[in-house]
Amino acid sequence: MTTWQYDIRADLGWQETAIHQVPDKGVMLEAAGEWKHANDWDAVDAEGHKVSKKPGTMDGAFYRHLAVAGRPEFLHSGTDAYVGSLIGKWGPDGVPFKMGKRRSFMSGSSVDTSKKLYLAMNDREGEEGLKDNSGVMHVIAAVYTRSEREPRWTYSRFGGWSTTTC
Repeated sequence: MTTWQYDIRADLGWQETAIHQVPDKGVMLEAAGEWKHANDWDAVDAEGHKVSKKPGTMDGAFYRHLAVAGRPEFLHSGTDAYVGSLIGKWGPDGVPFKMGKRRSFMSGSSVDTSKKLYLAMNDREGEEGLKDNSGVMHVIAAVYTRSEREPRWTYSRFGGWSTTTC
């Protein structure tokens, strides 16, 4: 199984990867980690949801006022756009989409394999939006065939990525 691993920094904007689509195969991506879109805000996960630090509590607090649908000053402003979420696009001129914690793509035989995946934290474009960002999102991608089961990955700060199939 072909895999790629990347650490996507919150303060760098669009970051090119070597991840690309493969004809008649799927590409599964998973992300783990936390980052901040401003120094005075709580850390969020790849969905843009607050990360809980209290044992026994669930992650997922959601700040509705950070939804940025229709606001073109952000890298991604589609209907699911949210400040702090992990976003992607295929190729430097591709249309941004929300990646979040997990996303899969199944390709047909005519997929454009030349377009690499770019990843970033959703924030305002340019240095003004990025300069106060901090943190890293750990991303893994794997290629799988239609007959294989889609892999599920888990990230451990101590041991890196491990996999199971579903």
